[in-house]
Amino acid sequence: MNLNSRPLLLTLLIALCLSLSSDAYAKKGDKTKEPPQVQKIAFINLRVIIEGYKSFQEDIAALKDEVKEREAQVKERQAAIQQQMQVAQTLEGEAQVSMVEEIQRAQSDLQILVQSTKRLLTTKESDIYAKAYKSIRQTVTTYARKNGIVAVFNLKEKSLEEDMSNPGSVLQRINREAFWIEPENDITDNILEELNGEEREEE
Repeated sequence: MNLNSRPLLLTLLIALCLSLSSDAYAKKGDKTKEPPQVQKIAFINLRVIIEGYKSFQEDIAALKDEVKEREAQVKERQAAIQQQMQVAQTLEGEAQVSMVEEIQRAQSDLQILVQSTKRLLTTKESDIYAKAYKSIRQTVTTYARKNGIVAVFNLKEKSLEEDMSNPGSVLQRINREAFWIEPENDITDNILEELNGEEREEE
């Protein structure tokens, strides 16, 4: 090889290396300049879900029936006490005193029963709501993760449609949290289908 050609060959090798390094740096720079991925969010109307959640509504209906039953029991005992009071008015002496004491014990027992019943029913109601909330939260979490949703917000209004014929309604909507959302981002119906569908599968 001609010695005079070595400087030229060395120059070409250096140029090639610089070109490759430049391309690699450019590609690396392009990656860092990629636009950030858009995070997907969704909305639910928890009130609508509660109203349409069949298991929850069945539990509430059963609780209401129990409330009516216990109210009937209380009224029955009140009526019995009222009858004893009428009888006591016809008695005299120790017989009347004994009847009055019996009435007082019955009234005290009834008051205790009413208070304990209220606590029991309140606890049952809280348990029903807690159970429903837990189930709804689990369903929303599963649905969101499956569909790439990073956040789900509670939409407190049943509808965002404007009613311009009612000035009062328009004024109330001015302060609402959600002014407008893309309809496809409202997953309320999807969650209800999942909840009620799971119940059919369990049956």
